[in-house]
Amino acid sequence: MGAPDIERQVHERACRFNYLDPELTIDNIFELFSDLRTHCPVVKTEAWDKGAHLVTRHAEIKQALRDPETFINGRGAPPDMGMPLWLPSASDPPEHGMYRADLNPLFSWAKVKLKREAMDECVRGRSEEH
Repeated sequence: MGAPDIERQVHERACRFNYLDPELTIDNIFELFSDLRTHCPVVKTEAWDKGAHLVTRHAEIKQALRDPETFINGRGAPPDMGMPLWLPSASDPPEHGMYRADLNPLFSWAKVKLKREAMDECVRGRSEEH
């Protein structure tokens, strides 16, 4: 199978991507995102009415973060599925800045350092499960 065939298959999988898909598991999500980073670093999924962009590579993520007019969150979010919005991630400027201003003090180095031991223990416990 040649590179164009692989790219076509990855693109087709990406166009159907739905993070709520029960077939998406810890066993296959890393392979999927590796394929996306390699072959389709920015792709639009059609899983929801309005679709959504998947941006999977560092350089493109940085570019998207600097371009909120193109890469919106709130207006392009999946339809209401009975789940709460993930704030501030599901919001756009200027609302996003207001939420971040409230949250930023909780993620200061001093606050994170106080919780580091508990976070390390949690990560060790989760990694031992897999």
